[in-house]
Amino acid sequence: MAKDKRNKGKKEQKISAILPTNDQLTGRAGLGVFACYLRNISLFSIIDRKFGTIRKSSKGRAITELFVQLLSFFMDGTSRHLSSFDQLKTDTAYADLLGTGRLASSHPVKRFFQAFSFCRIYQFRKVL
Repeated sequence: MAKDKRNKGKKEQKISAILPTNDQLTGRAGLGVFACYLRNISLFSIIDRKFGTIRKSSKGRAITELFVQLLSFFMDGTSRHLSSFDQLKTDTAYADLLGTGRLASSHPVKRFFQAFSFCRIYQFRKVL
């Protein structure tokens, strides 16, 4: 049987140095882990119990999913404007990253923040 000579010309690549770089695999690599962490701790059962009444209709997004999107948006930090939720809604990779099928645009987020009264802010601080 003849020897395989195809790999003979290839040389092994060795790491010569480890240096800092500006190259990134993705800018939002940690958000998927963060969203998974948020779903796996018992935070959302408390949030649903305390803030579930904010949701006026069953047609809208669940409060827990809105909290995942908001907390991930705050952790991302690429934009401070609520209008960037409209751009994120069209990004299917961002929806897959957070593990949700539907993303909220800026209008439901604004309505959500308007529904927060002072007593709900106090409840949210107690939860945190």
